[in-house]
Amino acid sequence: NGFRVIMVNSRFFHVFFPFFRPGYVLENDLTFQSSKFLPNLYECGFKIFAHDEESFGHQNDDYYIKERICLSNFKYIEFFFSRAKSDRDSILKLNLNLKNKIQSAANYRFLNFNDKTIENHVISHKINKLRKKFSKIILVASKFSMVNRRDKLFDSDSIVKRRMNKFNWNKKHINDLKNYIYYNRELFEKVLLDYEELIKNNPTYFFVLRPHPGENLDKWLNISKKFNNTIIDFSESLLEWSKYCDLLIHN
Repeated sequence: NGFRVIMVNSRFFHVFFPFFRPGYVLENDLTFQSSKFLPNLYECGFKIFAHDEESFGHQNDDYYIKERICLSNFKYIEFFFSRAKSDRDSILKLNLNLKNKIQSAANYRFLNFNDKTIENHVISHKINKLRKKFSKIILVASKFSMVNRRDKLFDSDSIVKRRMNKFNWNKKHINDLKNYIYYNRELFEKVLLDYEELIKNNPTYFFVLRPHPGENLDKWLNISKKFNNTIIDFSESLLEWSKYCDLLIHN
């Protein structure tokens, strides 16, 4: 109440923020890459808050903090909303003085995940219609945006440079990272063949394909056009879809 809320593409905002009236900003990470932008935002009079929308899926909290949280960014922000007490404690092990700038607030993607009283009527309506024709609803998600880029470009050197700048990796990681990139490129091609075979051999199942938003859709569209038991659907969130489907497959 009392606030005008604007949701904009981060790349757009990072270029045009000087033309906005100073207000409150919620940034979606505190990575090392953000250290190039946050000082300018701060100098323009914005009050900065931050959380990390990808603050899960790491080996442990200490590794996560080392890779995704740039401690020098804290001098520009009002609060950082951690996903739990555990990652908050990992930050405080590195700098106890930050305790008044960190609030455990859960990861917003999971807030309603286990609450069965909250129904998404858009998805439930789609699922109910599909269940009249198909015995199972399978959700297929992927994260190949690094090797299946929307702009169709693949340059391992530029990928390495961007990721090293964002996650504070040093030069000893270059070969490992390049191997990981080429592994993912090969995996992507094999996974597509596997998914196509899976869809073909299970005509009584319906497959909802959810590639990463940063992926090029051409090869996914080729699969969806071949079969009448599959569709690409970006409506609502992946987690909400997973509440209603029988199985989630992810690379």
